[in-house]
Amino acid sequence: MVNLNESKKENWHFGVEFDSKSPEEARYSPLNDELIGSFKCGRDFEVALAVNNARDAFADWSRTTFVQRGLILRNACNLLLERSDEICSLVREETGKSLDLAKGELEAAVEFGYLMAAHGRLPIGKVLPSSVIGKEVKVTRNPIGVCGLIVSFNTPLPNYAWKVFPSLISGNTAILKPSPLTPFSAWMFAKVLKEAGVPKGVLQVIQGDGKTGELLAKSDVDLVSFTGSNQTGIAIAKETSNRTVKTILELGGSNPFIVLEDANIDLAIDFAIQSSFSNAGQRCAAGSRILLHINIAQNFIDAFKLKMNNFTYGTSTTSNMGPVISPEAANRINDFVAECEKAGADIYALGIEDGSAKSVVQPRMITNLDRHSDLAKQELFGPIVRLLTFSNDDEAVALANSTQFALTAAIWTENHSKATQLADRISAGLVNINGPTHGAEPNMPFGGFGASGNGTREAGIECLDYYSDLKIVANFITISG
Repeated sequence: MVNLNESKKENWHFGVEFDSKSPEEARYSPLNDELIGSFKCGRDFEVALAVNNARDAFADWSRTTFVQRGLILRNACNLLLERSDEICSLVREETGKSLDLAKGELEAAVEFGYLMAAHGRLPIGKVLPSSVIGKEVKVTRNPIGVCGLIVSFNTPLPNYAWKVFPSLISGNTAILKPSPLTPFSAWMFAKVLKEAGVPKGVLQVIQGDGKTGELLAKSDVDLVSFTGSNQTGIAIAKETSNRTVKTILELGGSNPFIVLEDANIDLAIDFAIQSSFSNAGQRCAAGSRILLHINIAQNFIDAFKLKMNNFTYGTSTTSNMGPVISPEAANRINDFVAECEKAGADIYALGIEDGSAKSVVQPRMITNLDRHSDLAKQELFGPIVRLLTFSNDDEAVALANSTQFALTAAIWTENHSKATQLADRISAGLVNINGPTHGAEPNMPFGGFGASGNGTREAGIECLDYYSDLKIVANFITISG
């Protein structure tokens, strides 16, 4: 386990000095409510200093070859794997998730890092034909400058990787602002990258709260990349719209898990449980709305409740589901359930508690909720699933598309032709057929429509389109004779 006293003089910032007058936050583990550590929140001084440091480092880093940048990122990925046990233990302490889940997330982060590192050796542009004789036209990727990277707490390691790796391989410098709920894993991530060869000032971590993120978005950066709530994403978009700042928004979801009449019910329930309750439901791609054909609804509900009888939740190392990120999050989720009950919905408590803490939330199923209400449509970010019914395909599509979000969806049916037709009609950036609502892979672009994002994509090769600019160099060759 990392020695949390190791960096007291830095107060968990990385590469940034801090003002002793800055406000301080304490982070308690959702596993046992015990203090993990405290950190200073960055304010005007720290943010301005971080941007200046990044500006100073940009000139040399942007001139470093793609090959060299790729080698450094590959070294970083190797070191992350070597430190897997230490890093994942820290992630578990910060987030409450199981070690297995943390290790899976670290491996996903590393796989994406290798994909980005490979671009140190892959073509980074192209040659275009011209109508002018003797004119050679070359298109290349150009670094943008300083990137402000603001991330959520739910999957910290992939969140860091999805933003830091494309920033650095493109020749940018980066300021990472993690969630105040996961400050220490960000610090460790940056330390590993420094050890791998990332130069001073190229990657900095500035700790803080929402005010820190706001200050970073308003600062003299050239790109802002944000993963988090729709409300905060809109505020960032309004701020950056006043300036020529590239803005990447990966926001929320209220994702439909659609089960048609001919679906394999047993398998669908397994994947529905995974979609709804993995990571304690704290996924933008969580399947928080299960849409059932009316003819199979009661059988599905009965079998779902029966399968959840053996599902464990809590702080034990063997629990199927860990706690949510904080007591405040637990209270918010429980308040939502109380609102649904007050509105006349039926609430079913699920699972067996295995280890208690203030952040532990029991999984619940909600039925008979008014489908037109906001309660049936909003993003939950917790281990709650709402079940709604439909009578035909058109009604299923309308119900799936009834929210402002359009991030992911799942369709369960044995009729492949029908599945592909429905997938075309459902508004979502990712549609899985006979699978979960989540499941983005490192080489696949991820993002949604509507309130789920602004059309940008993370992961995949496509992410480089946002972390770099295209430059055209035309060479008019003099032809003699």
